[in-house]
Amino acid sequence: MGKVVLFMAMSLDGFIAGPDDTVSQPAGRGGERLFAWSDQDAASKAVHAEYEATGAVLAGRRTYDLVNGWGGDHHDGVGMFILTHEPPAEVSAGAGSYTFVTDGVESAVAQAKAAAGDKDVLLHGADAAQQCLRAGLLDQLVIHLMPVLLGEWPAPIRPPRHGSHRARPARLDQHLRRPRHQAQTHAAPPTQTNGKFERFHRTPTDGWAYARFYRSEAERQAALPGWLHFYNHHRIHSAIAGTSTSRLNNLPGHHN
Repeated sequence: MGKVVLFMAMSLDGFIAGPDDTVSQPAGRGGERLFAWSDQDAASKAVHAEYEATGAVLAGRRTYDLVNGWGGDHHDGVGMFILTHEPPAEVSAGAGSYTFVTDGVESAVAQAKAAAGDKDVLLHGADAAQQCLRAGLLDQLVIHLMPVLLGEWPAPIRPPRHGSHRARPARLDQHLRRPRHQAQTHAAPPTQTNGKFERFHRTPTDGWAYARFYRSEAERQAALPGWLHFYNHHRIHSAIAGTSTSRLNNLPGHHN
């Protein structure tokens, strides 16, 4: 039996669509940038071949509505299984068939796998992905990581909320502690790093990028100069006995 595979284009800050997604603009405002790879060279053809080789499609109702049910045929007439509370009154006519599953994600996965046979099940949509992750039913992720920042919801892995504030986005490995298959990406392979580089990445993430709730990406960017000044001139540093970095004499601007 095949695997349940999530194919997802995602921005560097973890989002799969821009804000204000509608039927006329299913990728949201600016979200089309996530799919710039899809009409480029042989690599794109290889990616398309991978998901077109799947034997069934599993998606949430919102994804189905945004794309108008893929016009009745996602690809090659495969069965399309839609998680929903209530089936729609009408569906698009096409080569594929619809099954609207109202009794939970476990049932939807079982039915989609049975329909796919030895082929994989293609998973679509943030909510369906979250449900499969929570139920331990997602076997593999294929992430098309794009060098863009969207800075708005929805995210494929939604962070927890604390009161009216959003916590910084959760990491995928927090949800996939025991993956049955290795997650893969179609981004450039990462170079080996050490602890210093990882701390360099984490420091602005914790101290600035996700330190508090930002109402927009512009507000987040506006906060960066102030945080950099604090980091370079006023933060407490354990390497110099827990005192402020203002004691140092090799900071930016000292020797201009």
